[in-house]
Amino acid sequence: MNKSNLTNWLSALCAGLLIVVLVLQSKQGGELQSLRQGHEAFVTATGQRQQETREAVSTLSERVTALGTYLDSRLAQSEMQAKERMGEAMNVLQQQTAVLHRAVGEVIPVKLPESLTQKLAALEASITNQNSWPTDGAGVSNIVAELRLLMGKIPPWAEEDLLPRLNAVRWGASALMLVTKAQPIGIEALGDFLDDVDTAIEAIPEKAPAPLLKQLTELQSTLKEKFDMKRRETAFADAERLRTEGATPTEISDVLERLTEWAGAVEFKERVQKLQLELRARVLADDTSRFIASVDASFRRAREEPNRTIRQISLNGLLGSVLSQRQGLLENQEAAKSLSDSLTERAKLIEQAIESEGKAQAAEQDKKLREYQQWVLSQIQRFHSAVSVDEKGVKGVLKDSADYPAIKDDMVRFLVPISVPHLDPAVSRLYSEAFERGWKLLDGAGQKYLQTGVAEQEAVVRKRKP
Repeated sequence: MNKSNLTNWLSALCAGLLIVVLVLQSKQGGELQSLRQGHEAFVTATGQRQQETREAVSTLSERVTALGTYLDSRLAQSEMQAKERMGEAMNVLQQQTAVLHRAVGEVIPVKLPESLTQKLAALEASITNQNSWPTDGAGVSNIVAELRLLMGKIPPWAEEDLLPRLNAVRWGASALMLVTKAQPIGIEALGDFLDDVDTAIEAIPEKAPAPLLKQLTELQSTLKEKFDMKRRETAFADAERLRTEGATPTEISDVLERLTEWAGAVEFKERVQKLQLELRARVLADDTSRFIASVDASFRRAREEPNRTIRQISLNGLLGSVLSQRQGLLENQEAAKSLSDSLTERAKLIEQAIESEGKAQAAEQDKKLREYQQWVLSQIQRFHSAVSVDEKGVKGVLKDSADYPAIKDDMVRFLVPISVPHLDPAVSRLYSEAFERGWKLLDGAGQKYLQTGVAEQEAVVRKRKP
């Protein structure tokens, strides 16, 4: 009974626990569902806010673009209105100017303070009146200083009308500076000074004082005469120096060109021609000296060349060059005879070297030819000895049966390698007799093929030459 109650009690307890578990699971499931719904609502709300943000940014961008377009339009409109107003103002100004010109004329006299007018007149007098001209650079500097001070005091509205007078005073001060300046001595400084005078005369303004212009023109003529004399003296001095000391072809060419300027003057014509002739002769002498030095160096290299063929070609080419240069000097009336004589000596030396080379080569060739004749005679003797043995027949065969194939081999071995064109007449005669002996031995009906074999070997065997 107790067991039954206990079992029932336990069953009831398990059922209760199961119900509790089910209730808890149901509650947790509801909470999870609530959380999921909340998360989905959060995501949806976030997406909506992002969409709203993008729409707001897009709207703001469109408004900024529209504002920029509006500002550009307003700016262009303002510029156009400003140009129109400026044009209207210029029209009004031009109309007023036209009315003023009709009323009082186009030139309105400028009224300066009396002190400035008197100062400008004094400066004009100082450059116009020759008796008022300063005698040194310090006096001219005072005029320049006073002019600079005066220009600083002249009102801007008066500068344009006074500009011709001011330019005349300014030019006069510069011209007086040139007239009173000490004339330089050196040719370069004198040339620069003459350039300054030329520039001043070319830039003469209106209302320039005539006495000052005359003085400047006379100075220009005097300077040009001095400058020409200096250039002439310098050209003659340089020519004399180069004639004795020598120089590069470029320096001599420059002096010759400078001398040409004075060749037309009667008083200098003879001296110029003499110097030009001597300088050109000096150029020829220097060129010939350099050419001879080059020939000597090439001659030494040619003699030291180990290859005879290259040595002979170099010597022949060098001889042709020397003879050509010598011929040019002989045809040049300004060239001294000693120059062509020196080349004649070089040509003789080269010819002797070429002749010596030819003799040495001939001697060497003759020696080789004599040795070749001796070798051919030994070949003929060896052929006769071999054929004499082969004529007696093959070993073990009757004496009257010759060894024809051996005779053919003797001809190929001893006679075929000989080059007939290189033989002396006597040696050639002995060679022909030896060849005829062997050829006749192979002339039998059964030996024709051996003659053919000798001919075939003649076509392929390399000939020995001296």
